[in-house]
Amino acid sequence: MFEVLVLVNLLVLLSATSTKDGPPNEMAITESATTLRAELQVIEQRRHRVQQELAHALREEAWELAESGVEGMGWPKNSARSHMLEALKLRPNDPDMWIDYGQLSSFFANDLASTAEALRAFTNAVNVDPIRAAVLGINATSIAQRRQGLAVLGKRSTETEEDRSPQIPPWFIPMLNDPRRNTAFYAAIRAILERPQSSTRIIATRVLDIGTGAGLLAMMAGEVGGPRVSVAAIELVPRLAAVARANIARNGLGDRVRVLTNLSTTLTAVDLPDGQRCDVLVSEVLDNGLIGPSDWLGTLAHAQRHLLRPRLLAAPPALPAASPRESERRFRVVPATATVRVLFIESPQLRHYFHVPATIDGLDVSALRTLRPASDATAYETIDLDGLRYRSLTAMEVIVQRWDFEAPIAAALAAADNLSAWRPVHCPNGGASPEECSSSARRGGDGALLDSLAFSSAGVLDAIVVLWDAQLVHVIPDDSAVSGKQCRTTGVAAALPTHACATRSPSPIQISNRPYYADTGGNETGRWQQNHWQQPAQIFRNGGIPVRAGAFHLSTRHDRTRFFFRVKQPDAVVIADTPNRL
Repeated sequence: MFEVLVLVNLLVLLSATSTKDGPPNEMAITESATTLRAELQVIEQRRHRVQQELAHALREEAWELAESGVEGMGWPKNSARSHMLEALKLRPNDPDMWIDYGQLSSFFANDLASTAEALRAFTNAVNVDPIRAAVLGINATSIAQRRQGLAVLGKRSTETEEDRSPQIPPWFIPMLNDPRRNTAFYAAIRAILERPQSSTRIIATRVLDIGTGAGLLAMMAGEVGGPRVSVAAIELVPRLAAVARANIARNGLGDRVRVLTNLSTTLTAVDLPDGQRCDVLVSEVLDNGLIGPSDWLGTLAHAQRHLLRPRLLAAPPALPAASPRESERRFRVVPATATVRVLFIESPQLRHYFHVPATIDGLDVSALRTLRPASDATAYETIDLDGLRYRSLTAMEVIVQRWDFEAPIAAALAAADNLSAWRPVHCPNGGASPEECSSSARRGGDGALLDSLAFSSAGVLDAIVVLWDAQLVHVIPDDSAVSGKQCRTTGVAAALPTHACATRSPSPIQISNRPYYADTGGNETGRWQQNHWQQPAQIFRNGGIPVRAGAFHLSTRHDRTRFFFRVKQPDAVVIADTPNRL
């Protein structure tokens, strides 16, 4: 387009400087050349500005993709790194672009090659503008040393694919040591596979475990179901898959539990050991915020579409389906349902923790505040409510989401991918309209709603905390299914704490990220148990947000990894908002 404009302008100028009797004179040509150079300069400046704007747009999209958790295992076309590479083609001499690409590559690095890619990006930033790179903390000497170390590792490495896989994450062992989690899943598996079948139950012979890890849930299903059950256990990380196979063999369950080293969303039923859809999904890939970063909603939607056998079952009365057709088409999933609530808290302790100080011991450190712009006032962090001093600003928790994982989940997935799908919440029971609230809310003597959204008193909103409860099964097992009299003392169950078999399992069978500590007795190492899940929170870091007593409006949405919130009081601007990118 720019080249066409140049040619048109050149023809126009030549035509204007020509005389009727002959070619253009020398003075006219000189003036025309000067005019043309000026126009070319304007065109070049315009092209530079357009390229800069496009590059920055691609850069922003790259970070949004990375932080929304949709970056694939490889290099999909619509990935964060591919967007950043497109930006670099437009701005190859921009050190900030190279540093951003290096940070993205570091974030997704899981082997020597991808780590080297990140270091090459940082090296390019230094080569383009060493002063700017130094200001941003990119040190050329440090990069050279790390690249040399990688080269040595590359020469010495005799790694197999399993050796190159990511290390076990720090939360994995605490998860396995969480007795309530293990006991709840064991009780749920027994409720599904051991109880006599009823008209609302399916006869499960094929079990799918996505994200099997060390193989615990798959082994529970294999042991409880006996020889009639076959279990397909899927694990992405090769090292963990090898551990799961070893554990399965040690428990003598190799004839009924098979481990596949794959990403579940790349598989169809023909890839499973017997080439058929499974009757039940038992999976625990839930995180502190329930749905991410494992993309539980996307994983479940794919499993329902390609790996699970649907059944024509009625939806539980408390969970009406979206349509009569959907009320019949259901799947057997553990966990079966989940409810997400939020807590609005004031916490001077939290406020102080995130406060950027102006002075420390009489020394002025206020320059630190330049590192945190006003737009950086909101953070999404994990906290431990049990160790936090706080008070609730509302009389009760507020329900923001209910999910029925046994119903088709495609609609929920579509909502997660729609960044503009904000949903109003009008009352603590989660009603999306005043009518929904009126049907179930308590009313006072004057007919006014007692359960409307309101701050109980004036204060400072420091955080919105996310709490979730997941019910593992719809059908509550009878006493004989979960009582201590029936609990095994050998095999997989022997790995569970003895107190899990000595008492009746909670009813309903559920897990939660709510804080708890339990004195289990016994030796010192097993005496204290705590929930390995903690609580994610949207934290308002620049001193919190003042609120007044009275009603407020709440809107919420979620993507595939987390929740977002907007809070507004009547006759006021939005007082709390979560940007798309934190």
